[in-house]
Amino acid sequence: MRFWAWLLARLAIGLVLVGWVVSYVVPGGGEKEFQRSVEALKQVKSWRYSFVADPTPSRHAVGQGELSCLQRASHVSSHVVDTDQAAPFDLNQEVVTVNSVEYQKQPDGSWRQFGFALPAQSLGNVCARLEKGLDIESLPDMSGMLAHGVIEKGNKKTVDRVKCREWKVTVRAPFQGFEHRTVCLGVDDHLPREMTSDFAKSRWQFTNFNVPLQIEKPDVGVQQTSFNN
Repeated sequence: MRFWAWLLARLAIGLVLVGWVVSYVVPGGGEKEFQRSVEALKQVKSWRYSFVADPTPSRHAVGQGELSCLQRASHVSSHVVDTDQAAPFDLNQEVVTVNSVEYQKQPDGSWRQFGFALPAQSLGNVCARLEKGLDIESLPDMSGMLAHGVIEKGNKKTVDRVKCREWKVTVRAPFQGFEHRTVCLGVDDHLPREMTSDFAKSRWQFTNFNVPLQIEKPDVGVQQTSFNN
């Protein structure tokens, strides 16, 4: 589907570097803080996130999601508009995954079982990677930036009532030259609270770390409303 091809190419790759990175030495201070963040993320069992991206004047994407490693469940919704196509489209998607079974919301508001997540994309695998300090798609790639980014210390600010410090990171983006990011890490817990990037002109926020979430399996064929963060 054009939706997944474009969204993954423009957004997910901005979170998880898959090579094409810069081999620089991280200046002192930033290296320690990013390592603290990697260690803090190993203890995370649930979180929520939201994003918005405007890579071109004719393309816009917005979405939100929540994931619980304790439940092995996730709930993700997105809205993508692309008028720079021979057949322009405006697409909404909402998917709930429970124990590797995916459910997709239909245009009439009902739900149907969509299929099974691929083994590499199952929540069990995603959570196992996080526990090992490895990068996953729905959180900033802290290990990748630690290993291959140029990091500069920024100012403190508040995101969703949490005080965090901004760190400016430069990496090489695939086919895009250099990507410039700003990552705000919690002053007390070292967890990422916000990330912006000039790649796809995107902004991500991360909240509700380790707050119990209730993600329920939809009733197939029954109309339900969308969730709100």
